[in-house]
This record gives sequence, C-alpha cells and structure tokens, in this order.
Amino acid sequence: MAGVFKEAALTAKGIALLAKAQAGQCTIGLTKAAAGAGEYGDDDELLQLTALKDQRQEFELINVTTQNETNVYVKFIMSNQQDSGNLASGYYVKEIGIFADDPDEGEILYAVAVAETDQWDYMPAYNDLLPATITVEFLIEVANASEVTITSNGIAYAPADEFYELEEDVEELHAQATDAQLAAQVLAQRMSTLEDGMPERGTVTLTNTREFPLFNSTVLAPETVAIENTRYSTGYQVNAQIVDHDGGTAGEVEISDMLVNGFKIGFTGTATSATVAYEVVGGMEP
Repeated sequence: MAGVFKEAALTAKGIALLAKAQAGQCTIGLTKAAAGAGEYGDDDELLQLTALKDQRQEFELINVTTQNETNVYVKFIMSNQQDSGNLASGYYVKEIGIFADDPDEGEILYAVAVAETDQWDYMPAYNDLLPATITVEFLIEVANASEVTITSNGIAYAPADEFYELEEDVEELHAQATDAQLAAQVLAQRMSTLEDGMPERGTVTLTNTREFPLFNSTVLAPETVAIENTRYSTGYQVNAQIVDHDGGTAGEVEISDMLVNGFKIGFTGTATSATVAYEVVGGMEP
C-alpha cells in the first residue's frame, strides 16, 4: 500500500475481546475490513470508536500471517469493482478498520489505523474497464496468533501458513482462467488502448484568492494542467470531480481552453481551495 498509516490501535471493544481471548473464553475471529475517508485530529480518541467516521467500502479478508505469538498481519485487497456494487465516487483512503466477532457483542470494530496527513492513497471511481486495487497488510495484536481465524460469507478459513500452500496454485489457475466476463473486459481495455491510448489521471489543487462577491475566481482565472502524453487532437474528454475542499462550497468543475498538450480547470464554488481528481481520455487517433 502506497499510503502511509500510523500504528494501528485497538478500540475499547477490541481490548475487551482481547481480554476474553487471553482468559480462554473465546478465540478471535476476524470478519472483514473497511476503508473510509474520515479525517482525524490530535484530539480524536481511536479507543472510543465503534465505527469508522466516513466508511466508504468493505472488503473480505484474504489471510492472516503470524508475526510473533501475539501479533498477526491481516491481508486484504481493496478494489473499486465489487459484487456488492462498484465504486461510484472516488475518495482518499484516510482510515482503515478491522472487524471481529465478539461472542457477547456480535460484530465489533476491533482495530483502526489512520493515515498520515497528505500521505493518502486515492481510490478512484470504477471506469467500467479494469479495476483499481490496493493491497493492504494490517498488523494487529491478538491473544494467540496460532488460533486467529478469518471469516468470510459465513465460511471460516484456516489461519496463517495454510493459505500460502494454496496461493501459487490459485494464482496459476487465475492466470489461466477463460471466464467470458474477464475476457470481455480485457478485450474492451485493449480496444480502448489502441483507439484512444491509456487514460491519463492526476489531481490538482485549486486556490480561490478572490473575496466576496467574486467567489468564482478560479473559473475566471483557472489553473493550467499539462497533459503528459500529447494528444493528436482536442477531441479528448476530461472527466473530473472534486474530492476535497476547504471553506465554503465546492460547486462544479469547469474545463476550458483544451489544447493537445493541456487544458484549464477551475471550480465555481465559494471554497477557499479544492482538490480535483481528473482523467483524460481519447484524442489519440490521428
């Protein structure tokens, strides 16, 4: 995972479950992971959390690897394409939680990790071609690493090394798969690449320096964005959305002055600044 996260912390309910496991009353069964865009300050107490601040997605856990007798790495893969529904709006991954089953409480938020400021991963909206993924390994404290299990869709999986015995076989089978839907996605992506070139993505922070009543100054004097791969024509499309802003309202994104090597981008709201994620598609056909 490219994002930088602070050390994970157990929640109060997680500590209570750990105490039960240490007393031999139960084992720790991890159930799922979740990611969100919640922001945290120095005064926030992760200990008191029972849910993420701004949860956006949930993910199945893949496996758990023993680090030592009381700590394990939990692995899962984040994706913007999911059976439960594809991601419609992108977000910065600022918080991650691991959930567990408590014999008295049911499913609880067991542990939380918060990203370092401005060192977040960005999970884009699904573009109907190939999914974006982020692989996460999450280190957490447990009572007995050899007895930790992960549960997905009601099925309990064996912990630790048993997964690795099958991992290479699974990867080989996946590589040889001829699933029609996957083949169609790959074909569509290749056709799009030949016709329009790979989409070019990036983010830009816009600053509104004008004061009332000229709030929409960034539309009057927008930021110029350079296109890394020069286009053959200006018939390309720029898909953009505001992913974060400070002060006021973000309004709408406006694209103007499209050239083969760049374009201008601004927003119409009253915010003092806005971060815009953009994607440039097309324009590569002579």
